[in-house]
Amino acid sequence: MHDRYTLAMIKAPLKRVSLADVAKQAGVSKQTASVVLNRGKQFDRISEACQKRVNEAAQKLGYVSNHHMRSIRRGRADVLGLVLETDGPPGQGGRSTDYIDCITHGVLQEACQAEQAVQVIMPTSKLSAAEQGLKALRSGAIDGLVVPGIFARIQHASLLRDFASLPLVVIQPTEPTPYAAIDFNQAAGAQLSAQHLLELGHRELLWVGSAGLPGSADQIREHTFLSEILKARGFGSVCHIELLNKSASTEQWIELSDQQISTYFQQCPTERFPTGIACFNDLIAMGVIRALRRMNLHVPHDVSVVGFDNVYSVLQDPPLTTVDHRFSQMGQLAVQRLLELIDGGEKKYEQYNGHVERIEPELIIRTSTGQAKTQ
Repeated sequence: MHDRYTLAMIKAPLKRVSLADVAKQAGVSKQTASVVLNRGKQFDRISEACQKRVNEAAQKLGYVSNHHMRSIRRGRADVLGLVLETDGPPGQGGRSTDYIDCITHGVLQEACQAEQAVQVIMPTSKLSAAEQGLKALRSGAIDGLVVPGIFARIQHASLLRDFASLPLVVIQPTEPTPYAAIDFNQAAGAQLSAQHLLELGHRELLWVGSAGLPGSADQIREHTFLSEILKARGFGSVCHIELLNKSASTEQWIELSDQQISTYFQQCPTERFPTGIACFNDLIAMGVIRALRRMNLHVPHDVSVVGFDNVYSVLQDPPLTTVDHRFSQMGQLAVQRLLELIDGGEKKYEQYNGHVERIEPELIIRTSTGQAKTQ
């Protein structure tokens, strides 16, 4: 239902309601109306009763402040930039696209709460998205930049370093950055997976993921998982999934995981067949469950499976126990830090630049894991 003020705004003619109209309706000066509606420097000196009259008058008349003039007065565009590079044709993104969708949701949600617009910055035929973003930032078209780490690539690293005094936040940097950074505690996520399976009584455990480069999320999770198993005197093994590339489609991730884990199972000695499996991401876990089902093995009665990311997990049958990567929260925190940098200037740069804040994971327990069968 619309209230009468909203309906009045919808039905009203397109004549712009001025600040003077609001001031007249509220019985105050134009300057007072401006301070109330724009939360000016003298805002705290204006009585609550006066503020209420001005706000009610603005609402009744359908007043909308002039964004352009407000931006000039404040020296702010009230627009944040979100850098999104593309590696291929639209609609062909894989896991990285889903990862970015979740981060984008968090960025938009937090920006909306802060009454900030978000400009999604894409590459052109001549400039990368990072270059486009820096150009927009230096021109004043946007106030700050959020850059997902997978887009802060090596070829952009020197460019980004040259402008370290600009308001910019990197989400999950893939290499050291001079900017404020929001990261994820990869090791803690793998610990949660291992501890959960161990607590359920599983001792024959398997990690499934790609080999990864030294220091990558792949290796951090794998090594942490195996270390936890070793400490508990369990037996941990690894199946490396060889993907064509990290931007493979969702179905390719599942299909390749299914094929390669099937080969691993066929070669696995019976006495070492895992009763608990942890996967690098939810897509691999879905491929693992598909392969187990084809072998007439029931999840979780015969084998428990844990995913990672919490992006697709509720779509799986059975619903997947997984580690929540908290992508949306990372996007929200990035916007919070970015607004602090924009408002705080040099002092905030000194506080946050080069500083990494880590989001902690959460284990979401569903029905793909259960107690290990007793011998």
